[in-house]
Amino acid sequence: MADDCFVTVRPPLDAGERKTFVVLGAPRGGTSMIAGSLRLAGIFMGEGLGGQHEDPAFKREAVEDKLAAIADRNRRFHTWGWKLPRTVHFFDEIKHALVNPHLIVVYRNTLAVARSSARRDRRPLDLHLIKVATRHYSKVFDIIDGNDMPTAIVAYEAAVAQPRLYAERLVKYCGVEPTGEMLEEISAFVGGKPGYTEIPGEVLPRRA
Repeated sequence: MADDCFVTVRPPLDAGERKTFVVLGAPRGGTSMIAGSLRLAGIFMGEGLGGQHEDPAFKREAVEDKLAAIADRNRRFHTWGWKLPRTVHFFDEIKHALVNPHLIVVYRNTLAVARSSARRDRRPLDLHLIKVATRHYSKVFDIIDGNDMPTAIVAYEAAVAQPRLYAERLVKYCGVEPTGEMLEEISAFVGGKPGYTEIPGEVLPRRA
């Protein structure tokens, strides 16, 4: 299925199957939007999350620590995921431990990514920042090309402009039974104020 904001490159497994959602994209490129949306859809994305929706367990440097976190999530949850832009640097080392990995890639205009990075770091926008974003996306697409996994690509700008359509497509890809309230919450989260947004409370994920 393809439209302006959501492209299914490789179809997902059936709704009842176990899945692990891996959110990929550039820093400042919209990965927090995807992760927050997944949380609102009832998918466990980690513990101790802030507005960036990043699981601290995957920020640990040792691969063994990441594998231990994966084993813990596999044991506790039927479907779960995580978001961390630097996953591109260690994905090949941990992918064997994932149960039915499904990639969700968010693509944002590289100039917009560079501008956001410059604003965050209070530095001038320059060619180097654009190159950094471009190289990161190159690593993301290497993962897509090198692995025959279910894959969806979200166009960031189009998703923000069409939050309801984005919500419907994302939930369908994930195999989650949508409710009107869920779709409204995701739409409001995506179409709200720019920047990082925390989600109050915790959703109830589906357990193994």
